[in-house]
Amino acid sequence: MKYLVFIFSVFLISCSRSSEEFGSGYFSTIQLKIDTVIIDPGDKLLDLRSQILGSDISLDKKYLYNFNYFDHSIEKINLDELRLEKKIPFEREGPNGTGDFMGGIRINSKNQFTIFGITQTILFSLDGQKLRTISFKDFGFDYAEEIVSLPILDQEADRLYIVSSGLEERNYTLQILNLESQGALGILTKSLDKLNEYIFTLKAANASVIFRPHTKIEKFETKIILSNQISNELIVFDTAVDSLFLKSYKSQLTSSIKAYNYQTLHETEESLENEYSKFLQDINFLPPFWDEKNQVFYRFSYEEIKDQNENNQEKKVNVYLTVFDRDFNWLGEAEVPQFNKISRDDFFAKFPKHFAKDGNIWIYKNIEDELGFIVLELHKNK
Repeated sequence: MKYLVFIFSVFLISCSRSSEEFGSGYFSTIQLKIDTVIIDPGDKLLDLRSQILGSDISLDKKYLYNFNYFDHSIEKINLDELRLEKKIPFEREGPNGTGDFMGGIRINSKNQFTIFGITQTILFSLDGQKLRTISFKDFGFDYAEEIVSLPILDQEADRLYIVSSGLEERNYTLQILNLESQGALGILTKSLDKLNEYIFTLKAANASVIFRPHTKIEKFETKIILSNQISNELIVFDTAVDSLFLKSYKSQLTSSIKAYNYQTLHETEESLENEYSKFLQDINFLPPFWDEKNQVFYRFSYEEIKDQNENNQEKKVNVYLTVFDRDFNWLGEAEVPQFNKISRDDFFAKFPKHFAKDGNIWIYKNIEDELGFIVLELHKNK
């Protein structure tokens, strides 16, 4: 069986700094303002250990759902009222059990969500009832292949979409699992094969640990969108016509792909960390996300800045924001100098959870161990 790798009181502060000239194209008529908000947890303890990277936002953008590993519950956070509304308890074992390991949750509808484990994807109702279990072994997956993205469950088409890569040949494949017939269709994505040049390996005495570039998969209307960390290319699978196409663009402020060759095989953690830091100091691309109000996609990219003080809890970064229309045509690009630090977590820093809501961009921020968000407000100049 193959395994999943997951490389995942109301308070308001208004910042005085805004941008007169924010960026090019679409952003040339946009003024940027940054605010910070903190969620009121009441008398409860919110789980911020994973920086809410495995959380998801409701379809109406009103709620954030975050799994709490302390008490095995889902935190339902009201983003309009900036407060924890309630905790939804879940069973660990039994007929409605989630199991021990979860790579994240994904909201499927108003009342349903999926969780992801090493061997399966499970559909739950938000009242804790297990509705469906999809076991990967039923589709012939084994340890010869590795799943490298969180799955997407398309209930209307009765399909599950995942990205896999062989452990030996390492061909990246979009896997389309037909849940009714339990058949699998694999579509090779040759443009992702270049990711193999950036797989870091730490060799230990009896085993090896690998670090792959991030590969993400998202669903928008009838489209499945594949993105990756090293290149700005997007692979789009249109489920309405079962066609795959590639979208690329020339980044205006950064390179369009990581430009350097790295030493990828290491025998010590120190050697790996030094070289991987160089990897992160080159450009890193994140998945696009949809802004319903403005009818555009946004996409962050960033470069870490070399820091001599390795004990810092935050990493300095250069952050860029690109905007596209609904067909992924480039509209504009801007640097966001007001957002220039990300939290360091264990081995490396991770770009925080973010999403669009009401025409603004919300970015997770741990504020003195409270759940907070940096809110980028994008205002059109009058």
